[in-house]
Amino acid sequence: EKLRLQLTPSERTLLAKRDTADPEAYRLYLRGRYLSNERTEAALRKAIEYFQEAIARDPRYAQAYSGLADVHCTMATSYNKRVAPREAYGRARAAALRAVETDPELSEAHASLGQILVQFDWDWAGAEREFRRALELNPSNGVALHWRSHCYLAQGRFDESARDSLRALDTDPVSVMLNIHLGEHQHLTRQYDLAIEQYRRALELSPNHPNARPLLALVYEAKGMYPQAIAELAAAEPFWAGTSRVRGPLGRVYGLAGRRAEALKVLQELIRERAGPKYIAADDIAAVYSGLGDTDRAFEWLQRACEERATALVNLKVEPAFDALRGDRRFADLLRCVGLS
Repeated sequence: EKLRLQLTPSERTLLAKRDTADPEAYRLYLRGRYLSNERTEAALRKAIEYFQEAIARDPRYAQAYSGLADVHCTMATSYNKRVAPREAYGRARAAALRAVETDPELSEAHASLGQILVQFDWDWAGAEREFRRALELNPSNGVALHWRSHCYLAQGRFDESARDSLRALDTDPVSVMLNIHLGEHQHLTRQYDLAIEQYRRALELSPNHPNARPLLALVYEAKGMYPQAIAELAAAEPFWAGTSRVRGPLGRVYGLAGRRAEALKVLQELIRERAGPKYIAADDIAAVYSGLGDTDRAFEWLQRACEERATALVNLKVEPAFDALRGDRRFADLLRCVGLS
């Protein structure tokens, strides 16, 4: 019951369906969904184990396949960067397809597949079809609304993104993630003051949420408020230790703020670690080069990011942090790579 109280209304509705006759499989699934919201690498890996155990007990458990797809996707998105996209993609896609195959009428299965089509395939039309089907099956699926809003936002379809973002928030007004997403919508549509207010609202709900501060920092960066951006990124950095999630933007802001030595230190760390076993995103190395004004190196690393299917490129068309590069003809090539030209 304690785990159930930590879930969103959409997740509790999903759990109420309980499409397994095995009580232990259901409990394992419930634990997996709970840990999926934690965002630490240990919690996400444990969630994967729980979903796999639930599937082992009931191989026809479509919701467990959907949950497994979601957590594999979460591990690789630009909001986490725990594993390389190509490492997560095959596992996420296989689980989502199995969920749809097992129960074609399960809204969450189509939402999971739609998210994968956005994050890894950059198949915008295919993703939109899956989200549409998910919402035909369950118009109150806040997760599907949230992810479709991301899909619209990346394409610059701002009115549709706003509609879905607000509809999703209506399904769960105290969801930290949905409050954060509304802030992200406002940030990417250049409504910076509204975005700051919204991210602060999310931080009131969860002062230590790992994604709110890095996203708030991007708004401060866009407004040229570099000390505030650096402070937010520094506050978030301990949670993201071992990843490039925060260090890439931090190095870029150091460069923009004229703190060249600190930017170069971050850059050297990222390049050194990328040669090892850790996943260090190519787009984060590009970010530091961009902040340092080295456009050629920035594009070189962004091309690598495109080849690696880096999920940060999903927002290439609308992210203000890329503005310094938009006038270069090579930027159009990147947009074509992501299917957003």
